[in-house]
Amino acid sequence: MSAPEFFTIDVGKKLVSEVGANGTPRTSKIDRVDHQSGLLLLEGTDGAQAWAASVGESNGKVSYSVVGDRVVVVAFGACLNR
Repeated sequence: MSAPEFFTIDVGKKLVSEVGANGTPRTSKIDRVDHQSGLLLLEGTDGAQAWAASVGESNGKVSYSVVGDRVVVVAFGACLNR
């Protein structure tokens, strides 16, 4: 499992999109959106994987994790407001 380099997050439409290393675009539905302590919290599932992300609302810093069958990916990054 490899982590994508860039995501597009559309909170209004509840969608997260990215383009995989092979050039294939993928979209995942955001099942839950919350705001707590200055963080935008997102959760969803994609096939047999669950994911969660937190985005700092003041600085755009991101932490996210993806959990699958005996696989966990944890990554950090930053968002650009478009």
